[in-house]
Amino acid sequence: MTARLISVGDDFALPAVVKVADANLPAASNAATVGAKLDAATAAATYAAKSVETSKLDASQRGAADGVAPLGTDGKVPDANLADRLQDSALVAKYATLDANGKQPVRKSELVLNIKDYGATGVATQDITAQVQAALADIKAAGGGTLLFKDGEFWWPSPHTAQLTSNTTVMGINATLRKRLGSDSTALFCIKSDGATGYGSGARNVRFIGLKVRGDFATGRTAGLLGANHGSNITVENCVFDECLGRGHIFDMGGCENVTIRNNVFRGASYPLDADKYNECIQADNSTYDGSSAPETVAGSYDGLPSRNFYVTGNKFLPITVAGVDYPAPTPFGSHFSVADQYHTNLNFLDNVIDTPADDRSSLLRGIVHFRGTKGARVKGNRFINRGNVACHAVRTYVITDSFTTADAGTPGAVSTTLATPMVCADIEVSGNVFIGFGNTTISTIPIINIAGDQATGTNVAGVKVSDNRFESCFGADYTANVGSNLIEISDCVDVEVERNRCDGGRRLLYFQDVDRLGIRHNIIAKTSSGVAVNGLRGTMVDFSGNKLTDYAGGFLISAGLGVNVANNQFRGERSTSFTSINIGGTSQRYVVTGNDILSTVTGSKGVLIQQTSTVGIVRTNIVTGMTTPISVTADSTATVDGNL
Repeated sequence: MTARLISVGDDFALPAVVKVADANLPAASNAATVGAKLDAATAAATYAAKSVETSKLDASQRGAADGVAPLGTDGKVPDANLADRLQDSALVAKYATLDANGKQPVRKSELVLNIKDYGATGVATQDITAQVQAALADIKAAGGGTLLFKDGEFWWPSPHTAQLTSNTTVMGINATLRKRLGSDSTALFCIKSDGATGYGSGARNVRFIGLKVRGDFATGRTAGLLGANHGSNITVENCVFDECLGRGHIFDMGGCENVTIRNNVFRGASYPLDADKYNECIQADNSTYDGSSAPETVAGSYDGLPSRNFYVTGNKFLPITVAGVDYPAPTPFGSHFSVADQYHTNLNFLDNVIDTPADDRSSLLRGIVHFRGTKGARVKGNRFINRGNVACHAVRTYVITDSFTTADAGTPGAVSTTLATPMVCADIEVSGNVFIGFGNTTISTIPIINIAGDQATGTNVAGVKVSDNRFESCFGADYTANVGSNLIEISDCVDVEVERNRCDGGRRLLYFQDVDRLGIRHNIIAKTSSGVAVNGLRGTMVDFSGNKLTDYAGGFLISAGLGVNVANNQFRGERSTSFTSINIGGTSQRYVVTGNDILSTVTGSKGVLIQQTSTVGIVRTNIVTGMTTPISVTADSTATVDGNL
């Protein structure tokens, strides 16, 4: 085994390395003891290499703070006599001083261990459980380092899940990792807190770089990489996961924080059961025994802690073809376990691509991205492509009506109990995404975006923003038929903004129900196939303003509204004689319809209709032209109507 001193930068390139005798590791290392000190030639070469590296820095960055004597302002060694320079106390401390065991210490960020130096061959048939455990033991003893897999295929079976400790990087260069599916864990690596609780008590500062992990649909292997309990500061980047998802997760993160998963590729899902389609590549979970992919055996390891501060960004979730069979993209991200009153916070799904998702109608949880028990979720800048036009949600929230308690977090087979007050999500944003090809015409109950509180108890989702999204080709061949699903559904929510979205087809842009303080503003709505482009039931303080509708059947309808403002909208090209551009009904009260511009050439079309005992309203200064019935107030309703054209 050979240890190396290396600086692993943010670009993850391996610079030229300086080989040092195996005296770099503490006595706990399994490496044989070799020479205790660096000779002058080795130290000189090391210093020269460091000079080249340091010469790239500006003057404020150079100097002895890093343990190297200062260079000149030109980045060169000012004294050509290296032998004299090596007498500098800083250099002696860094390169020649021995520890109490007679070994030369190394900085934890510089230790790189190649798994082949421990006897791994890179041949797919070799079980390298022992080699991985030995290398990780050396990294732990050194206080951190990098485990390098290079050139080959490496696998180890369940139940052997390699435990990572703080300050560990796992790096791959032209290497594939595989794990056999077993009864205890689908993950190659784990983080365990071994009886401790709290964020970071398992491990801190763990990175995965450049790995390729492959499952095997034919034999039931999955591409699970990490099962973590109480991990902190975890980064995964530039990795590839093929045949990646079926049973379990790629990342099962219980009670973890500060997780960044970026610029990776996840390909293919083969779910054993339709009900398993909720299984996420990346799960933000609570710290519980039953929810763990790598269960801990030390008592007191689980505390029900939720996950927080996740950033899933710049990844691709794609389909795959294996042995002539096409498999859909895996479900990317979500949360589904629950502990009473323990909410996940700050979960972010940003700038990803999802292409060809699975039909999720039979899944226990539905939604390409889904959240339960979450306060603070952002789904922004993603591209959702539904090439098969399958029936599935893109984004969905769920209500938790029963859950485990914190006291039961560590109990195997714990039984959930009914909550006195359901747990609903809060502070949800879905913005700047593109949705292509959704809107299965045979299914009317699967909206693309579905945000909901609990209707039974009136527990509302507080704070919803759906803005700046584009919906493209989300309709059937005949978009004039009243078929398919709504693009957006929002129910039992408060403080909601639906703004600046754009659709060029779909059953309707928005259906809302039991929503308080709702703004529907500046959306562009075209080619809606339903009777009404925006339809609502029981809304309070609803503002529908500044929207533009073209080629529509019906425009805006609300029933049982209280405090409704319909202002400054533009309506062009109403197709139907059965519906109305603006319809206030169902005993609505305190409404204002003003400043709208409505134009249609369809005989029998209606402009503004006030009906069904709606009262205390104003219809004023609207321009309604080309309508057979411009403005109508039924006998059972009341409104002040004036100044209209």
